[in-house]
Amino acid sequence: MDPLVLKFGGSLVEQLGAQLYPSVTATVAELISNAWDADATKVWVEIPLTEEWSPGSQIVVTDNGHGMTRDEAQDAYLVVGRKRRLVSGVKSRGGRLVHGRKGIGKLAAFGTARILECSTLSCNSVTHFRLDYDAIRKLTPDKDYVVEASSSDDPVTDPITGKPLAHGTRIRLSGLKHRRSISGDQFLSSMTRRFAIDANAMSVLINGSELLRAYPKTAQGVND
Repeated sequence: MDPLVLKFGGSLVEQLGAQLYPSVTATVAELISNAWDADATKVWVEIPLTEEWSPGSQIVVTDNGHGMTRDEAQDAYLVVGRKRRLVSGVKSRGGRLVHGRKGIGKLAAFGTARILECSTLSCNSVTHFRLDYDAIRKLTPDKDYVVEASSSDDPVTDPITGKPLAHGTRIRLSGLKHRRSISGDQFLSSMTRRFAIDANAMSVLINGSELLRAYPKTAQGVND
């Protein structure tokens, strides 16, 4: 007699991602936390602020962390519920206390976007892939989600200088669900409250301006 098997439907992604990370701030904060766990010293966030979001609007988060090989993407990033602390310990390769706990933060993107495209560079090799929220949500328990190839094979670069990074990861979110404009001041204030990261350890730039612990009411490059 075959054993009983517990299976999961694609709607679980909606419960774990879209509903646990319902705000743009929560989504971006989770991506920054991933960069911290990857030992990044710099994170660039490109996000439309103080303007209406259109169907073509995107959020892009790039970091210069250690990136992932194709095998690491498959065995770690693409495994929902992987408890990093049990598998790899409480510290990153560089000795940082990691933020990741439950292995579901990778679904945070689906609180804000329907499409996630990842380009990650490690060991001189770039891995590109694409996750489609609507397709995943329709999965029945008898099927696995076959990860799509990304439509973009652009190199992972410094968004400001355009120079290729030696290693790192770029997450591009599109099909954004939010339509109203977001206040730059409110976004910066919320992000500042969420992070107590030493800027000397990891610098976070929002639309080219560094996220500071005490920032002016109008940040140059954000609310211009």
